Amino acid sequence: MNSIQLIPIKASKILEWGDSVFDNLIQSLEDQNLTLADSDLLCISSKLFSVQHQRGVELSLVIPSKEAISLAETSRLSPEFAQKVLEESDYVLGTSYQSILTETKFGLYSNAGIDLSNSPNDSAILLPLDPDKDAERIRLQIHEQLGIEVSIIIIDSKSIPMKDGTIGTPLGISGFNPVVDKRGETDLYGRVYILTQINVADAISGMANLLMGETNERTPFVIVKGMSFEPQIKSLDDIRIPKEECLYFGPFQGS
Repeated sequence: MNSIQLIPIKASKILEWGDSVFDNLIQSLEDQNLTLADSDLLCISSKLFSVQHQRGVELSLVIPSKEAISLAETSRLSPEFAQKVLEESDYVLGTSYQSILTETKFGLYSNAGIDLSNSPNDSAILLPLDPDKDAERIRLQIHEQLGIEVSIIIIDSKSIPMKDGTIGTPLGISGFNPVVDKRGETDLYGRVYILTQINVADAISGMANLLMGETNERTPFVIVKGMSFEPQIKSLDDIRIPKEECLYFGPFQGS
């Protein structure tokens, strides 16, 4: 791989609850005279799948618990929002201003990934339930209807510890191996790599998210050309590790 090219795709329209992501993709490609090709990697905003699966909630209908009210006080979020964070997370680690730090099936997330931006008034958008399945489904739709083989990354954005700003992160993948294993190889001086694995999915997600934007760009698709990898049936579950083996969580687990 000498170089890669990223091509942003504007959405043909703003999706409404229940609208098809695939149909929106095809129309968006046609509107901009763009085409997908074999071996392309297609990045898609996770929010589209949340809208397709109607993963939204009207906060005025939420009844907060005592725990949610307490979390709301320390985080300065609404009690209704805090209640949804509790429901969408596995564990609450603590709070800071406008944030409840949670552990979810996708890893550490502020506010369990629940988003108030680009959602109608008094509503919040939740993360899709099974983005790996969504990625596989749309990859197969592209193959069946367009006759080409692509790979898919479903992307969200999140903050990272001890740094300002957000970065793109993969929630679901299909069609490629998200990690390149360098263990056993040597560096320029002959030292053998013991731990090094290159997280391709996260690296690409970060680049694609720059083009997708965070506000009103309306660019939920990015085509990545020039990646070289063998098609594989993989999911992000293949690279998730137990907390005990994590470089950051491990020390707090007594390992």
